[in-house]
Amino acid sequence: MRLFTLIVHDPSEATPSVELMTVRDRKRALELATRRLKESPWSERIEVWEGEVALFSVTRADLV
Repeated sequence: MRLFTLIVHDPSEATPSVELMTVRDRKRALELATRRLKESPWSERIEVWEGEVALFSVTRADLV
């Protein structure tokens, strides 16, 4: 299992929130980040990091 960090950008908040998740691989991290964004109508973007490496971002445009 691997530890990933989600940085959730919500325009109504002064700073992004940080969430941690432990999953088996990057593909699963992408699936869960996408689900997390779909479930939050206020969030605009979620960045996914592994350690100090930025892997990818999921945005509202990616959900269409």
